[in-house]
Amino acid sequence: MDRLSEIDLQTCSQCGKCRAVCPAGIDIPNVLRLYKADCTICIGHSAAEDCIECGACSAHCEMGLPVKDIVREMAMLQGTAVK
Repeated sequence: MDRLSEIDLQTCSQCGKCRAVCPAGIDIPNVLRLYKADCTICIGHSAAEDCIECGACSAHCEMGLPVKDIVREMAMLQGTAVK
């Protein structure tokens, strides 16, 4: 999968709506920050690899970001990272 480099993550307002609706309890704003920083290991109680790809995060993003796709890519990156 190509990195979603064309997405401007600066537009994320950190409103937390994506995190509030995530059934897996993923701290999505933190995942987005780590993704932007090119950090492949997500520290917290629930990581991107816990995503069930329901799409609720994308549906509730007030900025219209493809949040599910970003979280999925981060999960793929985490899977290849040395932990």
